[in-house]
Amino acid sequence: MDFDELRDSATILVINGTRLFTQEERHKLDESLKKASIRLFMVEQRGIQNSIFNGIQVILSNELLGLLINGLLMPAAYDGLKQSLVFIIKKIRTGNFRIVTPNEINVPNIVLKVNTSNGEIVASISKVISEEQIEKYIDSMIEAANAVNDDETNTGGYTILEECADGSIEILSLKSYLKKHNKID
Repeated sequence: MDFDELRDSATILVINGTRLFTQEERHKLDESLKKASIRLFMVEQRGIQNSIFNGIQVILSNELLGLLINGLLMPAAYDGLKQSLVFIIKKIRTGNFRIVTPNEINVPNIVLKVNTSNGEIVASISKVISEEQIEKYIDSMIEAANAVNDDETNTGGYTILEECADGSIEILSLKSYLKKHNKID
């Protein structure tokens, strides 16, 4: 399977989470997603990016995002997608995998991500979440993708999805996110 084949099919790509899943778990996930006509691809990525991003990325392909946006995923396939994402996130959050640095040992952060023609949509997930909450994230990703694609001035930017205290998901531009967290004036 090559990159174009991955990009042009409904795929979930998990980067740096391969070692968390047993062969049996990977097979079960793969079979569950195949029923929904979704591919699962896991890869370990080593190099300079790991010194910048020390977590696990769960990326939904453009084709999968398109199916979600257009409502073309059958209800059973959508339920399979939600269940699989919840399982992947739970396994990462509760597994024995840790990021070890000279000063500390941390559970890796999880980033749910999609790439659109006008930028990336990123949601950092810091806890185990339910199917209802993953559905909120998916709905917010669809809303953000529509907004980003409709905004011709937004090219190559980041859109951040952030969970609020009440459980809702806020959609922020990178600049708004940085201002909210006092990273810039």
